[in-house]
Amino acid sequence: MIKTNNNKLAIIIPFYKDNFIRETLESVMNQTDKRFNLYIFNDGGKIDLKSLLKEYQQKEYLNFTYFVFPKNLGSISLTKHWERCIERVRDEDWFILLGDDDVLGNNVVSEFYEELNNFENYTSLVRFSSYILDENNTICSRIYTNPTWEKANNSYIRKLMNHTRSTLSEYIIKLSAFKKKGFRELPLAWHSDDALWLDLCEHTQQIYSINTANIGIRMSHVNISGIKTNIQQKEEASRLFFNFLINVKGDLFHRLEKQIIFYYFEGYFFSNKTSHYEQIQFFKAIRRNSNICSALKIGLRLLFHKLH
Repeated sequence: MIKTNNNKLAIIIPFYKDNFIRETLESVMNQTDKRFNLYIFNDGGKIDLKSLLKEYQQKEYLNFTYFVFPKNLGSISLTKHWERCIERVRDEDWFILLGDDDVLGNNVVSEFYEELNNFENYTSLVRFSSYILDENNTICSRIYTNPTWEKANNSYIRKLMNHTRSTLSEYIIKLSAFKKKGFRELPLAWHSDDALWLDLCEHTQQIYSINTANIGIRMSHVNISGIKTNIQQKEEASRLFFNFLINVKGDLFHRLEKQIIFYYFEGYFFSNKTSHYEQIQFFKAIRRNSNICSALKIGLRLLFHKLH
């Protein structure tokens, strides 16, 4: 690895599965602006990337670090694995945590530097427009763009209303700000990225969006979003995240936005896997944060569900 100190951006790939890693690496190699350093961290997996990386290194000059952790951590705590990867970043001020199946548009890095003066001193969070990519590398969604400046709470409400989408790979994060916050621990790291955006932009900071470069987010049968056998863990994470939204970040949302949150999350509390205590706490949260009519409507739906 050849290290240069003038690169402000680290691209971090927490690697475990190799189904689409070649496409991911190709998208990094194809960046028109090479002012970044690439870090690839193998989460104690059986698949070694040394031969593939050597192939890429012979093709083109590339700053990269490849490190194999001796023990797998992602299966126990994905957020802790991400954090140990981020801890190994050295001189860069910003980083992107790129999924090992997602792909960068070839101008992501160049647009980051093109826009840098517009946001460097004003925010800790930058996002790019995005689209969904299937297992056959076919684009299967529209390109989701965002307001240039937007509060994190407004962005999250737009996500709940299906006006946008959001996952970890399409964000660039200021390293110094991340070190003060870190990820919140949730099962499968489900909603941990949403929680981080709210933590980083909870006061006057907003998210800065770059819509002139796109990032492709993979949907497949091998990633957490596409797997169907982990639904119970996702539901548990959703209930925990709801409590975080209402009890920790509730002041960020006005009453109408809270109504949207209640409507979205009520299904997770109507599940047969949910304890009676959790359901009562959910109803109490609604009662504290909405008018009595809304609380009664949701309470009646909960009662109807229990009886059937």
